Amino acid sequence: MFGILAIMLVFAMAVVGCDDGSNADTALNGTWVGEDGVYSWTECDNYPDCGGYPECEEGCTYEEYFWEIAFIFNNGNFEYRADDISHQKGTYTTNGDTLTITITHLNDYNISTGEYKWYSKNEFKAAFGDEYIDEYFFTAILTYNINGKTLTFYIEGEEYMVLTKK
Repeated sequence: MFGILAIMLVFAMAVVGCDDGSNADTALNGTWVGEDGVYSWTECDNYPDCGGYPECEEGCTYEEYFWEIAFIFNNGNFEYRADDISHQKGTYTTNGDTLTITITHLNDYNISTGEYKWYSKNEFKAAFGDEYIDEYFFTAILTYNINGKTLTFYIEGEEYMVLTKK
């Protein structure tokens, strides 16, 4: 769960909303797809609990894995998917070229049951404690631009991610 969430966190710390969608740019409506990647460790002789983080690189072999990501926007509601698995959902608003997203639910995989479960912030806190609450449930703001079927996200003026409308 935490590997994919780390990638989403980077995006999300840079992306809120009203449930009624009254301040949501309808041009965002639809499914926007792209690729993202993360380094995952395949072998760590000196750091067995490294988790694939670059600071553990001594004695580790890494490989890069890419997955398809999708942002689905629908009149103030959004969902984030990686490799066709929903991971986060929430609400969003727009104001000019500013997109504000609030994460309201997190989908977690339960290894013992083999099933996914959606958690609200309170449910997640009750199940896992509050150590990761602010990392997974937050409001983030970024700039965006739509040009035809291309959606570009910017963080602090720098291009962050380019997606294509499906």
